[in-house]
Amino acid sequence: VIALSVAALYTGAFAFGYEAAVQFAPLPVFLAVFLLPPWGPPATLVATVLLFLFEAPAGDQPLWPLVAISVFIMAVGTLEGHVTRASLLKAWKDAEDVGRLVNEVRVHQGEVNRLNKALQVANGLLKRSLRELSLAQREAEEARHLKEQFATTVSHELRTPLNIILGFLDIMQRYPNVYGQVNWTPALRRDISEMQQSARHLSDLVDDILDLARLQALKMPIHREHTDLPALIREAADLAARLLREKAGVSLNLIISDSIPPLYIDRTRVRQILLNLMSNACRYTQAGAITVEAVQKDDEVIVSVCDTGPGIPKEQLEVIFEEFRQASTTQSGEESVAGKGLGLAIARRFVQMHGGRIWAESEPGKGSRFYFTLPLASKQVVKLAPPPLQEMPASREEAPVVVVGDDATRRYLARHLEGYQVIAAADLAEARRLARTYHPASILINAPPDMPDATHGAAPPIIPEPVPVLQCSFPVGHGLAEEQLFDGWLVKPVDSATLMSAISRRGAVKCVLIVDDDHSFVRLLRRILEAQGERYQVLWAYNAEEALARLSERPVDIVLLDLALPDQDGYSLARVIKEKAREREIAIVAVTAEQPGARSAPRPARTFAVSLYSGLHEDDTLALIRSCLAQLKPAYASQAPSAELQEGPAASPAL
Repeated sequence: VIALSVAALYTGAFAFGYEAAVQFAPLPVFLAVFLLPPWGPPATLVATVLLFLFEAPAGDQPLWPLVAISVFIMAVGTLEGHVTRASLLKAWKDAEDVGRLVNEVRVHQGEVNRLNKALQVANGLLKRSLRELSLAQREAEEARHLKEQFATTVSHELRTPLNIILGFLDIMQRYPNVYGQVNWTPALRRDISEMQQSARHLSDLVDDILDLARLQALKMPIHREHTDLPALIREAADLAARLLREKAGVSLNLIISDSIPPLYIDRTRVRQILLNLMSNACRYTQAGAITVEAVQKDDEVIVSVCDTGPGIPKEQLEVIFEEFRQASTTQSGEESVAGKGLGLAIARRFVQMHGGRIWAESEPGKGSRFYFTLPLASKQVVKLAPPPLQEMPASREEAPVVVVGDDATRRYLARHLEGYQVIAAADLAEARRLARTYHPASILINAPPDMPDATHGAAPPIIPEPVPVLQCSFPVGHGLAEEQLFDGWLVKPVDSATLMSAISRRGAVKCVLIVDDDHSFVRLLRRILEAQGERYQVLWAYNAEEALARLSERPVDIVLLDLALPDQDGYSLARVIKEKAREREIAIVAVTAEQPGARSAPRPARTFAVSLYSGLHEDDTLALIRSCLAQLKPAYASQAPSAELQEGPAASPAL
């Protein structure tokens, strides 16, 4: 700084004179301000003053103006220098901040890029997981369907020969003379009785397996209705009391609270729960008492079945509710009791479907007590009588639907359409009135499968209401008598007492026609009727064509008709028989594998019609088509090859 100041003054004085040298004095000041803070300006001031004192000629001019000018210039330069320096420092700091922010942005951008890449990988994994989940869901659904189909098929294949075995064993016990001169020793009769008990046990096991398979396949929905639980318990107790007829030392007691309100439950399922628990108690109790108790506690009803049987070990109280698991209740000196190990598993499923709990308490040697709970109805009713058919839905979540049909149709749909409140209408006029009142989701019309309108695909009647109308034939069997097609029904297995009771109710019967494609079952019914002596003339046929031929040959009083014939369904054949026998009254008794209305004997519905008064939009039509294509599958495999295909490729139509 001193060197610059000296150079500035000497240069200015030499080149421009003494007066011009003053103009060069601020230069070192500014340089000192920028380069040597904070002691640069004072040092420059001292150096400048010394230089002026050293160079200025004595007596020529006064020195203080130069000093004053230097001080003034230094002050101004210092102020400007501080402002400029502060601005530069701030700019430098801002530049550093910008650089740091840029680096942070780069770092964050890298993190964002990594996150985006990870998100893409996660999306890929999610899509793959969704595909795998969808595939697993389809496989699970297919497995569930195959399981139900397998259980149904196996149970049917087992039930058919079991029915024959039970039927012939019953004939051997009731009518041994049918077999001619056979030495029916007591030992042989005992063996036949043991065979009959084992066959019945196996038949019950098949039924339980089928029920359990339907429960696991979610094909057994519950139909809730307001039910008088005490009356239902007494009804089940009356049925269970029959098991105690041979046990004189066992009594059945009921302790039922009078304050139990009506429950919103499925009568059939709860009755089966009670029967399973009571039958177990009757089976394992050899002496003492069986007590059934029902009491309300808080917001639920607790039902218990207590026995004085051998009891259950504590470590087995949980496993007894699993499939095919039984407790080791046999004590020394006692005979083991046969069981299937499915009754408690089915009871647990039914209790869980109602939102309840089931458990057991027991002490070996002192008996067992089984409990299950049922939640109270969310909506109390005044009377114990069932609500009217046209009541409003019990739950806001249940959408109403109006069905045009009998009460059997309503019960069938109410049981299988879970989440809907089914309201019955006697005819279309009442259905229209109910549609204006309740605004249902749809109107369902039950059309018999052999009615011309249904078989020829005619559209359902137009109802001038903005509600979809569906028409088809519902697989309802409870309405057999109401349709005046059948005068009764027989559920396999058929024993001699049941068959003779069904025939005797028809009055004077001389000729009986058996129509069934199962030759063994036909032989069984023939043997039962032949055991009555020459009381009946028995005819038989294995298909619908043979049945009509037998009817044309001679008059028949009663027809035992199987509903599942190979060439024609039993419903259509029954209508044909009724039409051809107008001059002569012929009683027709339907023969089914299960109770009427069961899934195993459905009424065939060949058409399904949909109509909407306001019209179907394009999207709705396409959605219906897609739904039908996804749900309905062709049955080419079940048909015999056509004549064209059998003749070879030359006779086949072009595709």
